[in-house]
Amino acid sequence: MERNKPNIFNIATKELSQDAFITWLLLFGDEAWEEDYPELNQCSCEFITALLRKHHPDFDGIITSVEAKRQHEGIDIWVLVNQHYRLIIEDKTNTAQHNNQLRRYREIAEKDCLKHNYANPVCIYLKTGNQSAGSLEYVKRDGFHTFLRQDFLKILEKYQQIENDIFQDFLVRLRMLEGKNQAFKDKEIGKWNKYDWQGFFGFLEKEQLNENEKILKRWGYAANAAGGLLWGILAEHHSVYFQIESKDAKLCFKIKDTNQQSSKAKSYFKYLSEKARESNFSLHKPKRFGSGKTMTAAVIACEDWLGNKEDKLNPEDVVLRLKKVIAFFEQTAQQFSE
Repeated sequence: MERNKPNIFNIATKELSQDAFITWLLLFGDEAWEEDYPELNQCSCEFITALLRKHHPDFDGIITSVEAKRQHEGIDIWVLVNQHYRLIIEDKTNTAQHNNQLRRYREIAEKDCLKHNYANPVCIYLKTGNQSAGSLEYVKRDGFHTFLRQDFLKILEKYQQIENDIFQDFLVRLRMLEGKNQAFKDKEIGKWNKYDWQGFFGFLEKEQLNENEKILKRWGYAANAAGGLLWGILAEHHSVYFQIESKDAKLCFKIKDTNQQSSKAKSYFKYLSEKARESNFSLHKPKRFGSGKTMTAAVIACEDWLGNKEDKLNPEDVVLRLKKVIAFFEQTAQQFSE
């Protein structure tokens, strides 16, 4: 494939375009297309089977009929397989769920299944962008199964020989997104962008602090007047917490105060500085303490935990450093709260 060939999905990047592709692919699962489009039919059937197995792990049936449409009852994609399995898909690129929408959609599908005597609905949250594992737990609590970019790629890659521009454009787009999120492993830290940070947070989500706990609790994006930043919570205890901030690649000791008094942050910094000297940790004052409901009290600079800006990531070293600093936070947070 030509490297710079125009790609419709790089132009039409919104969720509606992705909805259209998914619906298009699902429709090829109907047996009516088995003879004329055998590879698209096989790919579609494997895709449908993977979705059904999220709810029916032993499903091994032959797919004979597929009906699929978009934006029915507010649901992105509404599917009926073999006149028996109701699939609903909430399709997301870079946005996340909101306003109890998933619970409402599940209830709509349940009523439909009861009315028509279908099997219980299979509710899928399909995400090709990035979302923290912590927030995906809320998706699961609302009765939805997650199907992520990596899950989709795993299926589409098996059929990369399909000679269809729509299929190939979408596959190229997914590969590009996955590549952007893995680039942090081989890029200088000072050149990281939002995709690198999201990829790094995804890496940390898989790392264990101990037998029962992950290093990274959750992460997200915060908009602000300075252009916004990505943050990742590493530990929290009552009014204080500890997080990574993508801006300046720093670790921040934060404090909450409903009265928004900067004196709280200054007091926490003084306490941390004394403990840091005892533990040989390198802590700095923030550029300013400010005042707000949450304030930065102390900072660990990029070079003291992640590496110099011209360095590439050393994953093992970073994980070890983070474990030590999290232990320092946990110990001091408990003492400070007391």
